[in-house]
Amino acid sequence: MIVNIFIFNHNPKNGGLFSSPNGMFKLIQGVSIFILVFSQRLLILWQFWRLVIGVGIPLILVLILIMHNPYYSFISNFLGTIPWIMFGSLRLCLEIGYIIEESSHSIIPQIVFSLVGIIIGICFIICIYFLMRILEGKKWLLTNQRLPLVDFNNKNLESEQKQVKISASRQNQISKIGNQLNIKKVIGLPKMKNPNQIEPRLRFLQLRELRTKDYLNYADYIYTTALHRHKKSANLQFHYGNFLLFFQKNWVKSQSVFKLARSSNPSVPLQFVLYCKSKEGRSSQSGNNQQSELTSMAFNSKMAQATQYHNIAKQAVSNFFENLTNPHINFDHIFPQLKIIVESEAKSRKYFGELMIMQPNNTTVLRNYARLLLDIYNDEDTAEIVLQRAEMLEDNNTISGVGLNAGNDVDLSIHSLQKKDGDVERKGFEEIVQVKSNENGIQKELNKIKIIFFHIF
Repeated sequence: MIVNIFIFNHNPKNGGLFSSPNGMFKLIQGVSIFILVFSQRLLILWQFWRLVIGVGIPLILVLILIMHNPYYSFISNFLGTIPWIMFGSLRLCLEIGYIIEESSHSIIPQIVFSLVGIIIGICFIICIYFLMRILEGKKWLLTNQRLPLVDFNNKNLESEQKQVKISASRQNQISKIGNQLNIKKVIGLPKMKNPNQIEPRLRFLQLRELRTKDYLNYADYIYTTALHRHKKSANLQFHYGNFLLFFQKNWVKSQSVFKLARSSNPSVPLQFVLYCKSKEGRSSQSGNNQQSELTSMAFNSKMAQATQYHNIAKQAVSNFFENLTNPHINFDHIFPQLKIIVESEAKSRKYFGELMIMQPNNTTVLRNYARLLLDIYNDEDTAEIVLQRAEMLEDNNTISGVGLNAGNDVDLSIHSLQKKDGDVERKGFEEIVQVKSNENGIQKELNKIKIIFFHIF
């Protein structure tokens, strides 16, 4: 029972059945079951009090489920009433059957009243269902047509609010603060004196058709308005953090709200939940850092391999021409040297292509790729295009105040380039495509040279 108040499913969107904003009702339900079990044994000789407890406790729990809706969804609250309705109706009819059985000395009344209790329970379940459907939405901060109470996007709303505040008795005190535009007290919204009633009045978000962007913004507006009134309410801050996390998918802001709630003197159960949320946040952030580290390791590994094969191809080219210019040419080494040049160059070009996909605006990769074109192909035109691309990126980074270092991650430079020049990325892509096409032509020429040397020697 104690565990239920600390550990509970508090996901309002995808928590499934019996997800709740707190574990208080589960604790009450556990205590009630404990009392019922022992009362049936301790009050075996007092039928009246046994009847009062056996029927009264289920009645109280059903009223709590109907009036206070401890679970997020309607179906969860309704399903929560079914076992207690059946238990209460059966206990009532069975106690009556026990009295008649003692006087008649027959078990038939017990069987009859058991069937009557089942029928009464089913009838009560149907009635409770329609009653809960009628009461559903009565407390929501929506109109009868399920529309927002206020047009919070209206630009004239603040001026109308200011006129209402002028007529209020507290206007003089609020005007001294100087932030009337930040404190939004809307005409159509109630005063919301109880911060614990804010979340239940926003349960319209449980309906998929009311989970649009406008209604989410409206709910966010209500939360911020209530938080201006109840700045130290840890429960309200916790509910707002859940709203940001599960509905708005704003993980960063939700973690800030949870941190604020921890500093607002929450209760012991809520303090435990907030501690778990902050721990989950740190774990998630650590996972993102690990993923970034893995990406950086993969980048460095590919860069090392591309440089290694580039050096091998460069050395093979040097050996090839040194052999050709030697007065005593070693014809046995010509074909193996050409093979090493072609294979090493292809592998180096492959790794450079993957690096340019991973970080298309990394000037170190572009310059090394241009050096490969010059060393192996002596392709000055294509290398010049790539070098101009690298210089353009460096100039843009210098203007935007973001410097690129060799081997560092360039996500910030990508963001700044997209803001400074929207055509840079497309132009760079077209240039790289042009380089690729030039490489294919040069590769064909090398293959032709290899075939010629093969037939000659």
